[in-house]
Amino acid sequence: MITEILNFIFLPVLADFGRQWFVLFIAVSLTILTALLHKQLTPQKKVKKIRKEIARLSADLKNHLGNGEIFSSLNQQLMDKKMKLASYTILPTIAIIIPMFMIFPWMSRTVPGEVIHIFGLGIGWLITYIAISLITGGFVRKALGA
Repeated sequence: MITEILNFIFLPVLADFGRQWFVLFIAVSLTILTALLHKQLTPQKKVKKIRKEIARLSADLKNHLGNGEIFSSLNQQLMDKKMKLASYTILPTIAIIIPMFMIFPWMSRTVPGEVIHIFGLGIGWLITYIAISLITGGFVRKALGA
């Protein structure tokens, strides 16, 4: 069912523009989608507050390396904050990974083999996708303020 939906939506792009543009289109689309999902599903203010507290506790921890009791207390507080941060970010991570598990197998069947050639080397769709996502991901996150 998912394969048919993806074929219906994306195969016209592949047919009209070729494999290179198709991978570019999918990578940019998914990068924007995942950034939006992450921003909407993560409580941004709470995460920023916890990250500041983690930075403060880490600095305090470095200052109290010699004092075992204070060090232990600060380390426990730091671990608690990191666990709290993980609890806020696990849902967005799962929400982003699940679509990838559906799209990547479909991409491997739809765009087999080499997609682009750089310096005589043929590069497959996955490496092309990762490179495009890394490049565009920074711009997208910056634009969203994430």
